[in-house]
Amino acid sequence: DEDEKDDDDGNNNENNNKNNNTTKFSPTSSKHSKHIHRELTVVDLKLGKKLNGHGGIVHGGIISLLFDEAMGWAHECLDDRIALRRARKNGKSGSGDGQNDAPPPPTIVVTANLAVDFRAPFREGSEAVVRVYHDGTEGRKIYFSAVLESLDGRVVFAEAKSLFVRVRLESVMGKKEKKGVEEDMKKEKQ
Repeated sequence: DEDEKDDDDGNNNENNNKNNNTTKFSPTSSKHSKHIHRELTVVDLKLGKKLNGHGGIVHGGIISLLFDEAMGWAHECLDDRIALRRARKNGKSGSGDGQNDAPPPPTIVVTANLAVDFRAPFREGSEAVVRVYHDGTEGRKIYFSAVLESLDGRVVFAEAKSLFVRVRLESVMGKKEKKGVEEDMKKEKQ
């Protein structure tokens, strides 16, 4: 889709990145990274004392969950940017010519792959930040990378890379479930 390749969603325009939020962080290089990583989401967090694997250290599964959730929110930001760009391009009421005004079939985005590299122990009660970057989009595939680091950026606790895939709602849900999700999606857009 042409809108998924335009400058507003961070793809293929290195000059545009001069004005974007970028940081020094660059996780393991990816063949999908065609530009400087564009920061989409920042999550400030402080974890309690009941999420530990070993004494005093947050369980790696909790860290993986935090990455997955933060990347999901990053996708929401990216999706909102694409929708806004389309609305500006087509006007608020669609193209107006009667063609292509029908909405596309409902889709959801699911995590297809999440790889986490743990770098330093994340102690219980610690404050940290998760930064999520959009690495690129290829058709239905959306690539993200992220870092969990101390508030001052001096300690990297973990890094992650993920692949999210856009799938048709009907391919993953029954008719009854699909109807409920579609109703929820309509409510969210209002």
